[in-house]
Amino acid sequence: MADHAPVKQVVIAGGGTAGWMAAALLAKTMGSTIDIRLVESEQIGTVGVGEAGGAVYRELGELFTESAWLQVMLGQNMAPRSYHSIVDGISSQQLRDYLNNLKTIIQGAVRQFPTHEEFISQHCAAPSP
Repeated sequence: MADHAPVKQVVIAGGGTAGWMAAALLAKTMGSTIDIRLVESEQIGTVGVGEAGGAVYRELGELFTESAWLQVMLGQNMAPRSYHSIVDGISSQQLRDYLNNLKTIIQGAVRQFPTHEEFISQHCAAPSP
């Protein structure tokens, strides 16, 4: 087997979700051992891959969780046009149970946050006159 020098530089041609996700994964897995350059053109518009529908799969080095993808898409002014057909395989009761569980988790997380007044007094209170 031939000896190869380790990769020190990577150029990712094209931005968009795929390019930025590739760069994020490389940065997370390779850290400071590799120089990553992402090159994208201001003259090439968005292709819109995944706008019509798609599935979210969790894999090594994911930048976003499943629950964050909608916020990512909406933040980029990309609204889904439909939903994935896999949803049709979930009963209404399963969906209600899932959403109720999600609601409980969110409420528990929110209860741990300080109130607005507590946050202001702890982190950005005005100095005494």
